[in-house]
Amino acid sequence: MKMFSVAYVSGFIAKHFLNNSNCDICKKCLICEVPSPLDVYTGFKKHSNMVQCLTYPTEKLVETVSTAVTFGECDVNGG
Repeated sequence: MKMFSVAYVSGFIAKHFLNNSNCDICKKCLICEVPSPLDVYTGFKKHSNMVQCLTYPTEKLVETVSTAVTFGECDVNGG
């Protein structure tokens, strides 16, 4: 369940980062067109079937955000 939340937040980060960018390389590194199994939760948050309003992150971005969260938890808990 934690990874679903991380995937949702990763999509938000990718969308925010790419907001005013036309860089195809950045887009390729951060977002994917086809949802992965981790994007199940993100898909439930979608409000419209007509327009893709959510961003699906790459698995690599989800892994990176997950690692950052893990290190953040260690710092907060004194680990």
